[in-house]
Amino acid sequence: MSSTYIRFNLDRYVSCHFWSSYKNKHSREVMSLFDEVISDTITEDQFYEKVFAKTKSQGTLDTVRTRVRAFDYFCDHKYKMKKEQVLEKIKELSVKSGHSKHFVKLVNEYAIWLTQDHPDYLIDHHVSTRVYTRKKALKKKGSGTIKNYLSVLRVFSAHVFGIEVSPHIWKDVSIPLPTDDFDDDSDNDDVEPFSIEELTGILDSTKDPRVKAWMMFMKCTTARPWQEAGQIRKKDIDFTTNPPTVTFPKNMVKGKVSKRVNYLDVETTPRIKMICKDIDDDDPVFRRKEVSLSEFTQNTRRIFNRVKEKLAKDDPVLYGGLIKKKSNGYYEKTAHSFRKFATTKYEDANNESMMHAYSGHLRYLPTYSKKTHEQKIQMFRKFEQLILIYQKTEIIDSSIVNQQLEKKLNNHDLLLKNIITIIYNDPEIMTILKKKGLDENLLQLQN
Repeated sequence: MSSTYIRFNLDRYVSCHFWSSYKNKHSREVMSLFDEVISDTITEDQFYEKVFAKTKSQGTLDTVRTRVRAFDYFCDHKYKMKKEQVLEKIKELSVKSGHSKHFVKLVNEYAIWLTQDHPDYLIDHHVSTRVYTRKKALKKKGSGTIKNYLSVLRVFSAHVFGIEVSPHIWKDVSIPLPTDDFDDDSDNDDVEPFSIEELTGILDSTKDPRVKAWMMFMKCTTARPWQEAGQIRKKDIDFTTNPPTVTFPKNMVKGKVSKRVNYLDVETTPRIKMICKDIDDDDPVFRRKEVSLSEFTQNTRRIFNRVKEKLAKDDPVLYGGLIKKKSNGYYEKTAHSFRKFATTKYEDANNESMMHAYSGHLRYLPTYSKKTHEQKIQMFRKFEQLILIYQKTEIIDSSIVNQQLEKKLNNHDLLLKNIITIIYNDPEIMTILKKKGLDENLLQLQN
């Protein structure tokens, strides 16, 4: 293969057309591989080795593997072929025709396929390097995720199969626009929120204090269970503010575009403080530092499922909804229901756009950022009233308090004036005050 003339820099070729604002961390890292000139193809294993060597990130490597695996699913579902067979055929057609339009057509078909649910196509359930025996159906993706999938496919196809695509031809790739009924926060969009009764039962039945604190953390910060809450560190929490603030770093939040700041409620704060007093600043809060995120995910999922199954067995009337399943066999309420509970309550307390902003949806952040610190705290306090399980507080309107205090002071002033008048009109009392030298004090009170 001749050296390609393409310098694949995401910010460079993307800014020309359909997603100039897209800055996903994993895409940038993978696309940066093309800052080097390609002189020959490599194997798929060598490609993954190159990704890891370049990024030094296991998370990025896992993401790339997931994206490549998704294209393999597409080829199997649509063509009953392996990805290698499809891409070799595309390469053959590209060589014969002298252009890459066949590849662009394939990419467009793949993009459309990614926008659709595929309940008839069951795949292995992968979590990092572990493969579960339970199968799952493929779900549609949002436009932001699709952009990432296509970026990885372009890189993979060029490195492993030598399929070159010029920026001019790549402009013909059509990225589906986001729709009103789909938010790219897919891990939260298709679950049901807990009721207050269900949440109370889950918390009361969770004996591990660290896991219980993890659950309570999610219900006031809208954190995702593992990607965010599982990685939050002591240094990310500031207990000196009121309420305490939690800063989710940009590299932790979904999309990796902007950091997010949330707050701890009054009943969660002491539980988090108790954990933080015994750990270092760089230590994760909800898992021991020697426990990997993958292990933490498996452990907390197992504990959570055991708790909700026991609750449903002991009281099916009150807790039966915890094990109710959808038509695809998945539970309606999962660990993501803690986040769903929080976002639902925040919307009830404020409004939908502020809920999206508080939970980290990028398009709503500019409006939220214009709010003053006091306004953000006031919105949180209203939200806090709806999520407290064990401790109830009362929101006090400062303007009303000031009016009440002013009224009390006016009444006190009037009463004091009446008392002073009575004293001045009583010679016996005035004589006693003068003997004790208190008549001057009375004069000061009068003034």
